[in-house]
Amino acid sequence: MLVVLEDLHWADQLSLEVVAHLATRLAGRTMLVAGAYRSDELYPRLPMREWRARLLTQRLAEDVRLPRLHSAETAILTATLLGRAPSASIAAAVHDRSDGIPLHVEELLAAVPDDGATEGPGPGGIPEVPVPDTLADAVLARAEKLGPAARVVANAGAVIGRSFELELLGAVSELGPEAVDRGLRQLRELYLVQPGTEEASFDFRHALLRDVLYGDIPAPERGRLHERVARVAAGRGYGDAFVSSHFDQAGLAGPAYRHALAAAREAAALSAHREALTLYRRAQRNLPARPEPREHATLLAAIGDEAAAVDDNAAALEAYEQARRLLAEAGDTLGAAAVVARLVAVAHLLGEDLATRAGRLQQALATVPDDAAGGPVRAALLSALAAAYMLDRRLEEAIGYGERSLAAAAGDDTASLNTAATLGSVLVFAGRVDQGWGCWRPPSARPPSCAWRPRRLGATG
Repeated sequence: MLVVLEDLHWADQLSLEVVAHLATRLAGRTMLVAGAYRSDELYPRLPMREWRARLLTQRLAEDVRLPRLHSAETAILTATLLGRAPSASIAAAVHDRSDGIPLHVEELLAAVPDDGATEGPGPGGIPEVPVPDTLADAVLARAEKLGPAARVVANAGAVIGRSFELELLGAVSELGPEAVDRGLRQLRELYLVQPGTEEASFDFRHALLRDVLYGDIPAPERGRLHERVARVAAGRGYGDAFVSSHFDQAGLAGPAYRHALAAAREAAALSAHREALTLYRRAQRNLPARPEPREHATLLAAIGDEAAAVDDNAAALEAYEQARRLLAEAGDTLGAAAVVARLVAVAHLLGEDLATRAGRLQQALATVPDDAAGGPVRAALLSALAAAYMLDRRLEEAIGYGERSLAAAAGDDTASLNTAATLGSVLVFAGRVDQGWGCWRPPSARPPSCAWRPRRLGATG
């Protein structure tokens, strides 16, 4: 069995993890998975960069780099596509302007007139080569052959994206079914679009074709079409990520913010952290002019969480700092203190020393009320202190803070589990192995060193 996956550079994190899981199960199977991607689109922090490196270092994949065509190979491809031998000047022009990229060769030749196998006379008697100067020129030359309705369909499709569904296309173009069908037929005849993998869907034959057509749409028209796509898609139950992207490109901050926030929370719940970070930042770009401080701080803290999850620790620290400052200025001292435990974790990864981190945590602890409402925050800060001292191999202090954290976390399962994990590690390092591993058991089965038990406090508490 052969499985071919195209355009992996556009894949999201979860899709790539599915493929990685498949890669671990291929040994001994008569199966080959071939994935194609554009190496020039492997930008920093793109999910595929880390994913590709991981598969290669684990020897679960092999990287095959396709070289660009040299001039003789370009001439062969040109002759094959034209169905006749081109002149030497046309072959040279195609190679020069395509840079040996087969897709560009094909697109440039699609714009050559049927009688363009040889060059014609140009100004001053100098031969003129009938090959467009760029890929964009070639695509736009073909687009000029489109009728008015077909160009409306092409513009609507280009704004929707690389792929589009027929129903959405019809609603966005505001043309009748027959006009849309005629337009799609003409686009297919010119090899601009092709049927998609889903029923009643279509794809641009390549993203570059879509990009050229999209870039040729006047900016006001693009904005109007993006708004129409967003409103139609929202009414038809499309995903919040898709809808928020089009509201964002339409310049409509309010709905872009709401849909981006909903999509980011959904992605975070699925552990798609890079996608969640992108969506939270989209929400941040579209914040209301005067956001409510707590709402703004919650968004910044979420950005910090997702940035930390993808190891962008500098961005995480900056977001946490801003969130803490906003909450403190709004008088929410408990909320501001709650951010500090997460802030200190990334500060450690950025090299902040123990004294500074412990000082941050102690200062935050001093603002936490000693009541039920402050219990979970107090537990988190004490747990962070336990982790900080553990990382500095000061095990007795770590155990002390861990035990105090368990006491403060009574009734809060999340805080209790986090602290038990830290305290268990400390106890193992301290040589109390049985007690340490016992911290990883269910609460009812933990040893006394990892179990909080209510006790009567004396007069001095």
